[in-house]
This record gives sequence, C-alpha cells and structure tokens, in this order.
Amino acid sequence: MRRLAAYLKRLPDTATAEDLRAFQLHMVETGTAPPTINSMLSGLKFFFVVTLGHAELLVEVQPLHQPRPLPVVLSYDEVARLIAAAPNPKYQAALSVAYGAGLRFSEVCALKVAVA
Repeated sequence: MRRLAAYLKRLPDTATAEDLRAFQLHMVETGTAPPTINSMLSGLKFFFVVTLGHAELLVEVQPLHQPRPLPVVLSYDEVARLIAAAPNPKYQAALSVAYGAGLRFSEVCALKVAVA
C-alpha cells in the first residue's frame, strides 16, 4: 500500500482501475521481480475487495506468469560416467536404480533392501 500511495501521490483508496493497471506496469518497467509483483497484487486485492468492497477495480490487473527454467538433463555419456564413478558395485547399482526410476534424492535415501 505504501508503494501504491507513493506512486499515486495520494491515498490508495482513491485509486481507479487505470491507476492500478498503470502501477502494475510501472513495477514491471522498474524491474520488480514477478513474485514480488504478484505478492503486492495479492495485498491490493485484499485491500480493494475485502476492505473497500471495490472488486471491479481489479478486473484488468492480472498476476504475472513467471517462466520456470527447464531442468538440466544429463546425456547418456554423462550418466554412464556418473554411475562408473561410484566406488563399488553396490553404489553403482543404487545409482542405476535411482536414475532408471527417476527417483529424487530423498526417495533414494528411503530405499530399503528387503528379502521377500
């Protein structure tokens, strides 16, 4: 609310829908990170919808999509070198099972050897 008031140079409860959209664009142009902008928009939504009862002001204000980076995928040779680097066959087997099953680190740690 403080940033909105500083941007508008007046009380936030006097803001219009155009003011809120311009404030969002201002935050994007100044390099504010998408999670920060979305957090601010949540606060503004609470203020305008719950406190003031002016839900119509936030029609044009939409949260920003934050692109997720693609995960790093090892090549066949890199996986073979990783498994071969294990100190003994037991660890090589564990790494092979973990990689082949797509297990996470915590899931690998939880594996137990059991005789059926």
